[in-house]
Amino acid sequence: TRLRHGLEIVTEALMLVVWVLLTWRMGVAMAEYRANGEVSFILQMPVWWGYAASLVPAALGCVAYLWRLLETLGLATPPRELPAAGAAH
Repeated sequence: TRLRHGLEIVTEALMLVVWVLLTWRMGVAMAEYRANGEVSFILQMPVWWGYAASLVPAALGCVAYLWRLLETLGLATPPRELPAAGAAH
């Protein structure tokens, strides 16, 4: 199981790297589209608006993968289980 744990660490770290790279490139593209003022063909809306709207969920994805990596490394504790809906206290 040491091999399995090691593989989990590697895969979580790789996914975090992929998410960070994609988010970074999305931010660079958004800045470039904003600087050159490009608009969509039919609606004439600034293209960077779509990138800006996508950047927030991408950043949350980075945070989620960072948290997952920290859990795998044992540096963070997983959240407690949530009670079932309608369960009595």
